[in-house]
Amino acid sequence: MTKFNVVTTKIITGFNSKRVSFTKKIDRDFLSETELFINCSPLGSGLSKNYLKKSPLSKNDLKKLKPQATVFDIVYSPNKTRLNKFCKDLSINYLNGLKMNTEQANKALKIIEKNY
Repeated sequence: MTKFNVVTTKIITGFNSKRVSFTKKIDRDFLSETELFINCSPLGSGLSKNYLKKSPLSKNDLKKLKPQATVFDIVYSPNKTRLNKFCKDLSINYLNGLKMNTEQANKALKIIEKNY
């Protein structure tokens, strides 16, 4: 059974699932079981100079991921982040936010085409 570990600072209420756990910090022990890591934080983005040189995971954290793991970073600007560099150095599958943005735009265009 796949388990999901969601890191969030928000308070989650009304959600009942044995497959999903919510925590405020990344559980480094959980990384060894992780096949997909999705960075939904602004860390690494150009939104602020404070974010640019940051990464949600260190290089040592990434070494703990399963060998077939994929890191999906929603950051698309800049397209090369520290997280991207760490993944490249360690030969970890990596996708940046441009892929997600493109997919969302394609779906939106299909909806518009269907309705007009």
